[in-house]
Amino acid sequence: MKQYVGAKLHGLRVTGKSLDYHGSVTIPEVFCRILDIDEYEWIYVVNASNGLRWETYVLYGYDGEFSLNGGGARLGEVGDKCILFTKKIGTDYEPAKVIEVGQGNSMIRQFEYNGEEIPDFNGGTKNAR
Repeated sequence: MKQYVGAKLHGLRVTGKSLDYHGSVTIPEVFCRILDIDEYEWIYVVNASNGLRWETYVLYGYDGEFSLNGGGARLGEVGDKCILFTKKIGTDYEPAKVIEVGQGNSMIRQFEYNGEEIPDFNGGTKNAR
């Protein structure tokens, strides 16, 4: 069995922090539905603003919301740009769903990492091979 990226949210900006919480990140439920991420599912977080990475679980939130909760609140600041992803375990790769997020944590576009062309985050594409 191998590990593969399962889903990815690229470019979420931190909108809130809650240190006095049991843990997790709160992300828009609509994104979770599109990406097939369940509430309480394990997720990986990369803070692109400071390079820190951690693992936690998902709580559903409102449109535009991205909150770092519990100890994770110490790993970022409001306005930091983050990347979130899940993993799948299997024998073969299945295309991963991706959402690119822009201003106000609104969706710019969605696509799949399908092994052919990968949209870059500057509006172009590049060959996956």
